[in-house]
Amino acid sequence: MQGILDLARVFAYLFLTGLPVSVGVAVVYGFALDRQRKKAVRRAKEAGVDFTPKPVPGPSVPEIEGAIYCVGIIVVGAIIVVAAVLGVSLPLDLSEDMENIIGTVVSGFLAVLLWAVVIWSPYFYKADRRRLEQDLEEAMSRKAL
Repeated sequence: MQGILDLARVFAYLFLTGLPVSVGVAVVYGFALDRQRKKAVRRAKEAGVDFTPKPVPGPSVPEIEGAIYCVGIIVVGAIIVVAAVLGVSLPLDLSEDMENIIGTVVSGFLAVLLWAVVIWSPYFYKADRRRLEQDLEEAMSRKAL
């Protein structure tokens, strides 16, 4: 049982450290993409090309992270409401071991969800940056024709 408690602690630490890290990553990538857009527009002006970056299809990295946070909050809220309702209307006698297992599973799910977003954020950033560079190259090549 001590192993499950230790695992629950690790998941809780991962979740608590993942929250500020993910917010920081979203802010940094937002500023980095904005800087890349400004740089591309400046390069296009220097080359005498009219360039406005196309809107990115689909959601941006901060929008994806925000959606996952909202889903996480809704899931946690639903779990709390269901647990409160079950506790009030249908008292369950769970052993302490079962409560620890349930807590470990929930904290593990939330930690994995949060860190998955953090880990995948650079791939979304690279894709957005690559798309911006391709749009700039396309605009430059049209001027050459």
